[in-house]
Amino acid sequence: APKRGGDFPPGLVMDATNIHQMYGPHGAMDRAVASAAALGYSTKDVDRRGCDCAACALANLRRVPTHGRSASAHADYKPAECFDFDLATDLKPTAVGGYEHALDGCCVVTNFMYTAPVKAKDAQTILTELLMFVAAMRAQGRVVRVIRFDSGREFTAEDTKAALANTGVHAEFTTTDRHINNAERTHLTLQRGERAVLTAAPEVPARWRVHARAYAAFSHNLALP
Repeated sequence: APKRGGDFPPGLVMDATNIHQMYGPHGAMDRAVASAAALGYSTKDVDRRGCDCAACALANLRRVPTHGRSASAHADYKPAECFDFDLATDLKPTAVGGYEHALDGCCVVTNFMYTAPVKAKDAQTILTELLMFVAAMRAQGRVVRVIRFDSGREFTAEDTKAALANTGVHAEFTTTDRHINNAERTHLTLQRGERAVLTAAPEVPARWRVHARAYAAFSHNLALP
């Protein structure tokens, strides 16, 4: 319950500052927003970016977004069987190690996220990362059966399709809104998490961004049911 709920008029739009005032410093943001909404406050436009403290940055990082998926849309798949992958290109500044891009993936059933830094967006580099991903999932007892891509040249190469098929993975190429939205929201979630990590650790240079992105994926996955 809020500490001083009566201090705020009904209809107030909550932001990071008055959430702190209402719930005390470094309150659990999602719980605070839910409680405020139950009291009749407007939380539709909550903006946690108003506070730069490390705790708020991490609270924002751990917030699990809703991808708008219906249960029936992926009824044919079990957890970890189908992933949407896309390439986030031209990350600036170039990260330590010369990485300029990130290969991001998301399970269409569970919202589990994966990211890998890549130096180039050629087909061979992407294929190597995809095969490492499939092997890593199998080492954890998860069998990936389908990976969906857009029609980018780095994904549509015949060698890529053949190599994935040899590991039992079927490559699908789609331009549907559902796939594009899922892939872009994955980029956005990891980008926000990356920024939250760097905000929480201002002593870390921006060139370590791919490592911050990896931690964002790790933290996101910890928060999954």
